[in-house]
Amino acid sequence: MTATPKDAQDRDVPASVHGPGIEWELEEGANAVEMRNPTFPSTFNKDLYAKNVGPFSLCATVGGVTGCLKGEAIP
Repeated sequence: MTATPKDAQDRDVPASVHGPGIEWELEEGANAVEMRNPTFPSTFNKDLYAKNVGPFSLCATVGGVTGCLKGEAIP
């Protein structure tokens, strides 16, 4: 899962523009997925692991902008 901010051409926006902060929130599905730090160091990425079948919603807020991924876990 990545929350790296992108521009209109789908290029990474430099951290000097959006800042270094990010807030992750698993809004739904704590029983369905587990959010872990990524296998490679990055503040803007997380690994999701399916635990049980069920819906989930993972949101990230960067520079005051929130984006969410809604999905269904199928272990």
